[in-house]
Order: sequence, then C-alpha cells, then structure tokens
Amino acid sequence: MKRRGFTLIELLVVVAIIALLIAILLPSLGRARELSNRTYCAANNRGIMQSFNVYENDNSGAFPSVVGPATSAQYKIVQGGGFSTSTATTADDALGLYYGTSTYTTYQGNIAASVWILVLKNQVTAKQYICKSDPVAASTAANLQSGQNYWMTFNNNNSTTNGDLEYSYSFAYPWTVPASGGTAPFGPSGIWRGNVDSSLPIMCDMAPKNNTGSNPTAIVASPGNGATPTGGTKAWNSANHQREGQNVGYSDGHASFERNPCVGPNNDNIFTTWTGATSDYTKGTQPGAGTATGLNANGSGPYDVYMVPVADVAAGTRQ
Repeated sequence: MKRRGFTLIELLVVVAIIALLIAILLPSLGRARELSNRTYCAANNRGIMQSFNVYENDNSGAFPSVVGPATSAQYKIVQGGGFSTSTATTADDALGLYYGTSTYTTYQGNIAASVWILVLKNQVTAKQYICKSDPVAASTAANLQSGQNYWMTFNNNNSTTNGDLEYSYSFAYPWTVPASGGTAPFGPSGIWRGNVDSSLPIMCDMAPKNNTGSNPTAIVASPGNGATPTGGTKAWNSANHQREGQNVGYSDGHASFERNPCVGPNNDNIFTTWTGATSDYTKGTQPGAGTATGLNANGSGPYDVYMVPVADVAAGTRQ
C-alpha cells in the first residue's frame, strides 16, 4: 500500500502552529532573561557594597574616595581637564597618585576613580560594575594594562563629554560642598562612611538623564509631588531594567530592587537634589555646576543623596 505524504495545506498548518508557539514563548523567554539579569545586578550591588564595608573597616571608617573636586561641585564623571596619561603602571602606582599627590588634579572629583579603588585593591572585579541589562554600557569590562592610564579608572572612553562606558552604576555624590563655596579641594561628606544609617542608599543602577545641554540632569519630577515626567512615570527609573525600577545598594551591604527612586531616609529621591523649600524630600530639582543646594553642607543628617553620573540613553553617553 502506498503511503500518502503531507499535503501542502498540512505543512502550512504545522508551520503556522510552530510560528504561533514561538511568538507566544519569546516574550516569556525575554522576561525570564530580564529577571535573571535583575538578580545578577542585585548581586553586583551587594558585592560592591560589602566591599565598601571591608574597605572602611581598614580605613578609619571611610568609604573609598579620591581627592574631592578642585574648584566647585562637579556632577559629572570627570572634571574639566579630562583624563591625561599617567605614570602609573601598577595598582600601587595608581593608589599613590590618588592618595599622595594633592597637585595631581586630573582625577579629583571623579566618582568613577573613587570606586575603581576597590578594583586596584582586588576587593571586586571590574566585571561587577556592569549590569547585563544596561543599554549604554560596554559589553566587556575594564582591564588593567601596564604603561597606560588604564590603571587609574575605567578605560573605555576617556573624555569629558562621554566619560566611561564600562560601568553601569551611579553612586551617591560623596563630597561635601559648602553652600558658600568654601575652600577646595572638598572632603568626603558625612554619608561617605560606614557608620551612617543602614537605610542610606550609596549606589544604584545608572541614573536617568532627562534634559539636553551640557549640564547633566536626572528626572526633575518626583513621585509624590504630583508631577509626571516626560515619558510617563517609568521615566523616573533607571533605564537598566526596562525602567521598571532599579537595584539599590545600601550602606550596610544589602541591596534591593526598588520600584521608584524615593528610597532611604525621608523617602529621598536619589536622582534629584532637595530644593530646601519644604520638608518634603520627594520634591526635587537638579543642580547646576557649582551649585551646593541640598548637598548637606554641614555634614549632618538627614542627607540628600544625589546619584552620579547620569546616562543619556538616546545618545549612548554618560555625564
């Protein structure tokens, strides 16, 4: 008896069913990947913050920090001079330039250089600074290369306009900037120590940029003040996790995924500075270069945490 093969209609039906199943499963697979990346990112936050705690135990309670800004408050990755080739060819060389030379101003006021100290001390790996869901960060981690300025900080794109793309996290602005201007260089603020409130946010997924021009800003509107930013309420959040929220690392070493940026003492919006106009810390505005408003000039709490740097996702830059 001759066996009959599949007809064209039957084959088309099978292909259509397979295509339908793929269309149904792909979003689920993408969602599962994002949830996995979110967990991986939370582990990065915890690991880095626990390394902060190890560091402060060996350094009189202070978190890692290079010398503060040389002139005024700097809310960017680097100061105006950018990155210049250094003489560092080892981790010890780089640490010596950070700690021992007050005239070596290239890296003053540089939060990226501050957190790079943990890499130089072998407490974390450069890979831990990259979130797999970050739409802006480089796909490969930074590395140490003898004879180049790569010893000094992250090294993918060393420029004042774009900064470094080899890390995915923002950190609380760590220097006290007196409202009257004060005398530079500025020192670490009261938040940059291991004995602060355990609910104080110290790092998080990269802060979002919500403006144009040379002065980087994050989201001006804040949950709780009745305003909605351009792009809807998700625009309050970091772009790292589809704007559904951000992983936040706290001073005691724990991390959690937060649905909006109003976390920590007083529900402070970590992507804005407090205006000082009311006691509502969910209200916020953005600082201009050299502005000290809301940055806790007297070194006492409650603290207004402001995360730097920020990411311009559309342009693919850090500021």
